[in-house]
Amino acid sequence: MQTKPNSHLYEERRAAILEAAIEVFAKLGYHKVTTADISAKAGISQPYVYRFFESKEALFLEVVELIYDRIAAEFAKVECKNDTLLPDLISSYEELMRRNPNEILLQIQTWGIAEENVQKVVKKSLENLKKLVQQKFDEAGLSDTEILAKDFLARGFLCNLAFALNSSELSLNNGGRV
Repeated sequence: MQTKPNSHLYEERRAAILEAAIEVFAKLGYHKVTTADISAKAGISQPYVYRFFESKEALFLEVVELIYDRIAAEFAKVECKNDTLLPDLISSYEELMRRNPNEILLQIQTWGIAEENVQKVVKKSLENLKKLVQQKFDEAGLSDTEILAKDFLARGFLCNLAFALNSSELSLNNGGRV
C-alpha cells in the first residue's frame, strides 16, 4: 500500500515522476515502457516509483488524466468573446503544442490503446473537453454549439496528427505551422 506523506517534497517527486513518464511513454509507447525506464528518466530507483504509483497502469492513467486536464485548464482560461473565441481557443491549443510536444504524441497513442481502463479515462477526458468547449461556445452566444464543439475537437485531432507526422499537407494552417 502506498503512503502519502503530506509534504511538499513528496508532491515535487510525484510530479517529477509524472513528467518523466510523459516523456518516456510518448517516445516508447505504453506497452514498451517499463517502470525501470521511467525511474531512469526521473533519476530515481525503480522501487521508489512504487511508493507513488501501485503499477505502471496506475501511473499511465494519471499521466493521461494530467495531459487532458492541462488542455482543459488552458481552454478554461480563454474568454468567451463571440468574435474571438474560436481563434483564441486555437491559439491556446497551439501554445500547448509548442510547450508540451510529448503530450501531443502521447494523446495520439491513448486513442489506440485497447485496455479498458485506459479507454475509460480517455473517453471521459475527451467528453469533458467537448462539454467545456461547447459551454464556451454557448457562453459566447454561438449557435449549433454541440456541432461546433465536435468540429473543433475533430480539427484538433487532425492538428495532432499533422504535428506528430510533421506534415504541412495535413495541417489546417496554410503556412505549414501546426
